[in-house]
Amino acid sequence: MATIGVESFGDDALRKLYLDLVRKDDWDDDCELCRMPTLLHSDTTGKRIHGACTRRTELTEADILNEWSLFRKKMKPIRNWYTDDMEKKQTKSDILEGLQSMTDAIIKGTKERPNKLVKPAKVPSWCKGMKLQAYKKSIEVWMENNKDMPEAAKYQDIIESLKMNKDIEGLAKYIGEHVVGKLDTIEKQTVKELIELLDRKYGRTRLEELEELMEDWIKFNFNEHESEEEYLLAQEKLIARQ
Repeated sequence: MATIGVESFGDDALRKLYLDLVRKDDWDDDCELCRMPTLLHSDTTGKRIHGACTRRTELTEADILNEWSLFRKKMKPIRNWYTDDMEKKQTKSDILEGLQSMTDAIIKGTKERPNKLVKPAKVPSWCKGMKLQAYKKSIEVWMENNKDMPEAAKYQDIIESLKMNKDIEGLAKYIGEHVVGKLDTIEKQTVKELIELLDRKYGRTRLEELEELMEDWIKFNFNEHESEEEYLLAQEKLIARQ
């Protein structure tokens, strides 16, 4: 094998040779024959040269010491670069691992507590032409769908909705001037108490409901419906009101 000095190896070639080492601690192993670094048993492109070393008598003791000195000098920045690069990669890996752990924890927490992140549905409105009984039913459904919502919050949402109501004549005024003053303590501020006050103002007695139902039966006319199916459907609605 012909003698190739350290100066013949550029930084890129030395870096490639160092990276190709399986064990990085072997970078300064010396050859038993030529006493030069075994890492340099390659050509200047970094390609390993295989075969028996024949350089044992080609270099003097002084030459070998100079070659080793230059070799260590050129390898120092390469080894430092490699160490820093590995530390950066490890840090990046640790950060990514930490982020993944946080993401997994958040996803797991979300799955375990789905209802905690769901925004309550808007309070049903009491629309024009809508009877109190129908409005009360819509409130019952809304409350059932928001079981986890505190009673005080339910009461507050409903009464604020009624305060801004413009469809039912006199409702907003009744809520602001009468209901708010009547339910003036935390104990009284419940949905049940609020509905009872609405019943007193807008509810009808059973006798009034029956009178209206009888009037609708009297006015009921088969000829108003285009088909027998429509007639039966209208009849079923009247029966359901009884």
